[in-house]
Amino acid sequence: MLFESLISFLSSHKLILIAAVVISIIIIVSFIKKLLKVALVLTAAAVLYAAYCIYTGQQVTLPKKENLRPQIEKPAPARKGDRRPFRESR
Repeated sequence: MLFESLISFLSSHKLILIAAVVISIIIIVSFIKKLLKVALVLTAAAVLYAAYCIYTGQQVTLPKKENLRPQIEKPAPARKGDRRPFRESR
């Protein structure tokens, strides 16, 4: 009901609709710019780390593809005093 009244209000007031669209575009563009800045800083940090490793003679290694996948582990056995584990109903 709130959205319906908002949509009807914006459709009847074109100038406010245009202002809302412009403000939304400004917010989205500023968010994308911040994400790009974070990506740039992380890339610069990675390059500096690689340069440091090369300068000190350490080997720069990348993680293997199979190590990037999450490993599913069995749950730890229940200890005394723990709550009973959840059982699915049949």
